[in-house]
Amino acid sequence: MSNYKKSAKDIAFDKERAKFRSEIRSLTDNLNKSKKQIDELNETVREKDVVIFQQKEWIDRLLEYTKLSEDDMKQLIEKDKKTSEIIDNFRSLQQVFGQLGSFI
Repeated sequence: MSNYKKSAKDIAFDKERAKFRSEIRSLTDNLNKSKKQIDELNETVREKDVVIFQQKEWIDRLLEYTKLSEDDMKQLIEKDKKTSEIIDNFRSLQQVFGQLGSFI
């Protein structure tokens, strides 16, 4: 061990440095928590935007239905059912190919 004794000025400086390092660490932790919270809130906003978009589509579709004759409405509903079936089938295919991809 060295015979070097720290001066009072050096000791005070080390204390200040330790205090600032602790403060920086605390502020960094708070910043990281805030960033995580912002990311979570942004994800919630994105999810809500999707719901709003879907509801707007339904509202537009319902408004469109109110302007149609009964036969036109039946045709449109049938078309929507077929479109929905195609989308469901496509999703099923994507899942199968996704599972096959994990085996390769």
